[in-house]
Amino acid sequence: MTTRPRPWYFSLRGAALLALVLVAVTGFVNYTQLDYSIFLYNTFLLTCIGALAMNLLMGTTGLVSVGSAGFLAAGAFTAVWCDRAGLPFPLCLLIGGLVSAVLGLVVALPAIRLRGLALGLGTISVHFVVVFAVDQYQQRTPGAGVVGFTLPPVFGTTVGVQYQWAWLLCAFVLATIALTGLIGSGRTGRALRLMRDQEAIAGTLAVPVTGYKMMTFAVTAFLFGVQGALTAYLTGQVGSDQFTLTIAMQYLAMVMVGGLDSAWGAAIGAAIFTALPFWMQDLVSAALGSQQASLNGAKYGVIAYAVLVVVFIVGAPAGLAGLGRDAWSKLAARRRGSTP
Repeated sequence: MTTRPRPWYFSLRGAALLALVLVAVTGFVNYTQLDYSIFLYNTFLLTCIGALAMNLLMGTTGLVSVGSAGFLAAGAFTAVWCDRAGLPFPLCLLIGGLVSAVLGLVVALPAIRLRGLALGLGTISVHFVVVFAVDQYQQRTPGAGVVGFTLPPVFGTTVGVQYQWAWLLCAFVLATIALTGLIGSGRTGRALRLMRDQEAIAGTLAVPVTGYKMMTFAVTAFLFGVQGALTAYLTGQVGSDQFTLTIAMQYLAMVMVGGLDSAWGAAIGAAIFTALPFWMQDLVSAALGSQQASLNGAKYGVIAYAVLVVVFIVGAPAGLAGLGRDAWSKLAARRRGSTP
């Protein structure tokens, strides 16, 4: 007797629970924390957007990209150009995302024939090309300061507005969860996972492999572009030196540590990699002194990233979300076994 596939909305229960948790945490942080702590939480929400996008690309579809920092830069500097042209804030975000989506389609062209490490190396070119382009724009545009461009405050002032940013960014994260969840569920989700696990078989089953790859790259790049534009407006300034290759590697590490093909894994990875620099700063300060923490804290943070990735690749390939699922399954099995 054959079993019918689960309805598409059945697989969205975890994403819906994550959305509810984020809304509750956002409310708690807004009503209990000061501006600086809320700003750190807003950084986590921004990182969540990119982590969810990378999870769709790498976890669900099995495509590796090291061009995420380039997409962030494209979205941020497109927002700068639009803002200088006098366009409103929502339109700046939209155009920034669309420009990054076009770049994602360009990246998708080699993805048609490349996979794995070869695809990851191929996407590095996008990073360097975009960073070079935005650096030239920054150098040749009048009005750009030493650190880059300054953007006007979205809410009219920069004082006491972090709680407003928190609700705005939470709404964007919820929209990202809904978009990536819908793409990763139902018939489309099954096709993407079949491509990830058995691409040759997917082609024989009339799955439009090329179309799905291009769609996934475009959606992922769009989300990174919107995140880049939001980051520029949140911090109030943007410079070409902010978008390093280390950022791209961090997003790869987030989904690997948090757990591939899991919205919860993406959020957990974003939380860990947002808090890790501050943890390392405190740890180095306690162990080696505040001077060493200020001079080399960032370097120790990079080492911590690398160690985490190696530990999880070797010891827990499914990430923290996978460990949680295994623990829950074992607990449920024990409960069923103890039930008379």
